[in-house]
Amino acid sequence: MMEKKVVCVGLVCVDLVNICSDFPKEDTDQRINSLQWRRGGNAANTSVVLSLLGTAVDFVGVVPSTSDSNNTSWGIAAAKHAKSDLRKNGVGIEHVTECHTVDFPTSTVIVNAENGSRTIMHYRGDFPELTVDNILQLSMDEFDWFHFESRPNHDVICSCVAKIKENNCKTTVSIELEKIRTFDADPSLQFAKLADLVFVSKEFASHMKCRDAIEAVEHVHGLLPRAAIICTWGNAGAAYFDNGKGHQVCAASVNTVVDTLGAGDSFIGGVIHAMHRGASLGDSVAFGCRVAERKIADLGFSHVADMSGTRFG
Repeated sequence: MMEKKVVCVGLVCVDLVNICSDFPKEDTDQRINSLQWRRGGNAANTSVVLSLLGTAVDFVGVVPSTSDSNNTSWGIAAAKHAKSDLRKNGVGIEHVTECHTVDFPTSTVIVNAENGSRTIMHYRGDFPELTVDNILQLSMDEFDWFHFESRPNHDVICSCVAKIKENNCKTTVSIELEKIRTFDADPSLQFAKLADLVFVSKEFASHMKCRDAIEAVEHVHGLLPRAAIICTWGNAGAAYFDNGKGHQVCAASVNTVVDTLGAGDSFIGGVIHAMHRGASLGDSVAFGCRVAERKIADLGFSHVADMSGTRFG
């Protein structure tokens, strides 16, 4: 029987990555080391990492129509680049929704070569979010794991998760909570109440006044008691809630941090990959940390494929 796939739902965009010797000072003129045009977006990045690790995965998101004569050359070129990169990395895109718009989500990123930090400025314009119909047109029987990047369309995510669980209660649903606007819009996180696994970012947890990853997973578990909770905390590693308490997984030291852009997405991809193959929650979180550590040691994502076939635990 063919292995069922994972599907990642959320954003694909283009990242204009400026790699600088150090972080620029305001109101100065500075040369940069290099300029890269990358495909980005949380859910798209996670899809690529999953594929590189060996998990069959599809991406579901919105892109501008590449056949729209009213679209700008930038929108068409960006959409073609994003879709081409996903295909090149083995990600299924047959369920991508095309829309008629002149905008395309674009992030201008500053990567500081001194420490690998990334600073992101994102432009979205009038680009639409996915609708319930866009997501539920999928053949549910193809997938046994749905991963949602939390977006402003909470009502859509909530409705889709309910329909997915109604179709097959054994289908795993994971949700990423990264942007603080998610908490401000829904402090009780009710849109995620049916999720099986919730990823919480350090930024999100800090906005909830949590001081570390352990405190974060224990706090979010109180809001979402049916879900397994995982929280990343930069170079402090990650924590997960299991058997009534939080557990810490320490990150290994990385000799040289080159590029942290997409580190959190790589962590999520590593965790889902391991759990999809039957690894325990603790072993999956540890593997996710190792994938993130491998990712930040070089530019982009292709080198993450080195982790394919790695044993868990």
